[in-house]
Amino acid sequence: MEELTIKVTNINNQYHIRLFKNNNIIDEKTCKYKYEIGDCCKYMLRWYDKMGGNSKMATASRNRSFCKGEK
Repeated sequence: MEELTIKVTNINNQYHIRLFKNNNIIDEKTCKYKYEIGDCCKYMLRWYDKMGGNSKMATASRNRSFCKGEK
């Protein structure tokens, strides 16, 4: 299993979300509002898992999207 980390920084009034694997950036997204950070993280993790990544965190992110009540 691969260990992923996510770091969020605020640069020029935008939130930069970076997905790291072994201290290397593998994906990055930006958003304007703080409440969008969770959706950006979920999006990056889901794509990492879809593209064959082997991480418990990414797999859990995909499985949570099918919980009762979520569309």
